[in-house]
Amino acid sequence: MKHTGEQCVPWGMVGTKLPSFARHIQRYAWASKWAAGKRVVDLGCGCGYGSFILSMVAEHVLGMEKNIEAFLFAKGHFERTNCRFYQADLMTSHIPPADVYVAFEVLEHLRDPAALVAKLHGPLLWSLPLDRTSKWHEHDYNEESARALMAGSEFWYQSRDAIVPQERAWFGPDIAVMGVLKR
Repeated sequence: MKHTGEQCVPWGMVGTKLPSFARHIQRYAWASKWAAGKRVVDLGCGCGYGSFILSMVAEHVLGMEKNIEAFLFAKGHFERTNCRFYQADLMTSHIPPADVYVAFEVLEHLRDPAALVAKLHGPLLWSLPLDRTSKWHEHDYNEESARALMAGSEFWYQSRDAIVPQERAWFGPDIAVMGVLKR
């Protein structure tokens, strides 16, 4: 599998792409404290490296991915006893019960992200890129639209190499907004 500009492929992220991949890894490290000892569903898991990271502390992780190439890559490289992958469209598929759901850089790809959020029965750890347009996005978000979509969340911000709670946030290039939505 090769890097398309949208999917992060672990051994394809070199040179100028490496900082972006490092931020993705950092999100999963941040999520680990909520995943420890829990059943986790990683919604839109892509190539599966994040699900694998979470499986190091979680009881079980199920990674769900629509893209068949990414799903097969995840299955072939990251599946293990407590980390499984399922090929599914998040908008039409049953979302299994879990203690924690993860949706990093996923909601902007969905036709109706609020409908997916409404299907969940547990806390959702999420992230959205801010002020970044892409041909792969159904929606692009600024801070105001992200806050409207994820109202009720505890907000965190990631810029470069730090993830900080809202009260310590600063703004610069390449910001992502993150959060924990307790349901």
